[in-house]
Amino acid sequence: MTRISSLFSLFLYFPSELGASTIKPNIDKICNSPSLYEVAGIHADQRCIEHKGVTRCWYTYIPETAKISSEGAVPLIFDLHGYNLCAVNNANITGWARVAEKFGSVVVWPQGNMNADVTNNPCWSYGSCCCSLGEAPGPGQFPPNVETDDIGFLRQIAANVVADALEVSDVTIDTKRLYFGG
Repeated sequence: MTRISSLFSLFLYFPSELGASTIKPNIDKICNSPSLYEVAGIHADQRCIEHKGVTRCWYTYIPETAKISSEGAVPLIFDLHGYNLCAVNNANITGWARVAEKFGSVVVWPQGNMNADVTNNPCWSYGSCCCSLGEAPGPGQFPPNVETDDIGFLRQIAANVVADALEVSDVTIDTKRLYFGG
């Protein structure tokens, strides 16, 4: 039986720069960078797949310390962004890249759904409040909830990153040490 541990990272929110009124028109510019290097100084390229008919993306960072780790297999850390934010924001503010460099682990910044045909804002499907499409039926109510298969998507990322890390960087990921923060 595997044990899943949760790590929590601090999220900062800058309403004037990333609020609901500005993120929608700039979503591709802000959240869909092909690499984190230009926007965060982190050598991590975007990887995308089709998952349940929707294009879903993430960034993977494999620091040199993970490549030369004397531990053998290294942990994999998922850093999940908050509602109406994106993976690029987290790469800039949470500090997981520095943790990965210091301790020789791999970090993934997955992107919640950004498809405007599926949901109103970048989000993770974790309840009736946050991943929705359309208008709220009345004051103080939420728009209709949309179920996206985020658990399946995160599992697929793990499988892809485990395979890619070994094939491309000769890094073995310890699948019993998958950590999630967000």
